Amino acid sequence: DRFVGGRGGSVSFDGNYESQTSFLALRLVVNALAEIRGRRKAVVLFSGGIPPILLSDQEQFARTGDRPPGAPAKWFGLAQSDLAGTVAAAIQSNTTIYAVDPDGLKLGSAACLNPPLETLRRLSWDTGGQVAVNTNSLNEALERIGEDNSRYYLLGYYPLAPKQDGSFRKFEV
Repeated sequence: DRFVGGRGGSVSFDGNYESQTSFLALRLVVNALAEIRGRRKAVVLFSGGIPPILLSDQEQFARTGDRPPGAPAKWFGLAQSDLAGTVAAAIQSNTTIYAVDPDGLKLGSAACLNPPLETLRRLSWDTGGQVAVNTNSLNEALERIGEDNSRYYLLGYYPLAPKQDGSFRKFEV
């Protein structure tokens, strides 16, 4: 089965594998960066997009309780757990994801609704980053990313005797 909507005009369940491995790779990078403490980190992701997961009718019904009118038996749904898990890991490690689509300007419907690019937007925006899509100005995008990461304040606190009792600690800056 192939469906319209992905890069190049079609996506298949092979896109599920691509999505899952993309999210896994990003999480591995973010988790490795978590070991670097006391700094803000950035990941610049050059990608034409991460395809949304194709869910079967039963899976979609189980997740949402309904199906949009006229939707095919298998249709697009974003794997919220993969996206949310990747975003949560990035936030926890103080890592911002910047997505850059190297494909440049798009014309027609590809410029408006492109599910794989929407995934990039969510990854970037939800981690505090920016996304550069539908543009031929790669230099501008990289300059913005550089500016974002050249000026920032990071306030951190690491207690000498960490206790996990949920109480607040008082400190002065």
